[in-house]
Amino acid sequence: MSAPVFVADLDWEPVVVLRNSCTITEAARALAASDTGVALVATTPMREITERDFVAMVADGVEAGTALVHLDLRPPCFVRPDVSVEDALTMMIVTSRRAAIVADDQHALGVIRLADAIAALLAGSTWVGALRLALHIEQEQ
Repeated sequence: MSAPVFVADLDWEPVVVLRNSCTITEAARALAASDTGVALVATTPMREITERDFVAMVADGVEAGTALVHLDLRPPCFVRPDVSVEDALTMMIVTSRRAAIVADDQHALGVIRLADAIAALLAGSTWVGALRLALHIEQEQ
């Protein structure tokens, strides 16, 4: 049996943090440049904006000059570095996210992507981990 793989073992992408006064256009450019699919919005409480949010805003006809502070964004999906990749992956699947923010008690440290977590789990585990993932995905549908 393979040793568990933890979020700390993955390569993280840098976290993009956007001002809440940032417009949708500015936010989309920043997110496109980062290639992570998610950015934190500096509001109280903290929120996140994803690629899916931009698609929904275009579909809903939201003006490109709208500031992020005026949008109804969901709370971020945070995972700790000491969480297993299997648990982080499960959290992303259950919450329909393609990425999660790695954070400790004080700071956002990086971003992990769903595809990278899947690759790490499948490369570093037995068929049991893959079976658990498949069964969990099947239950969610």
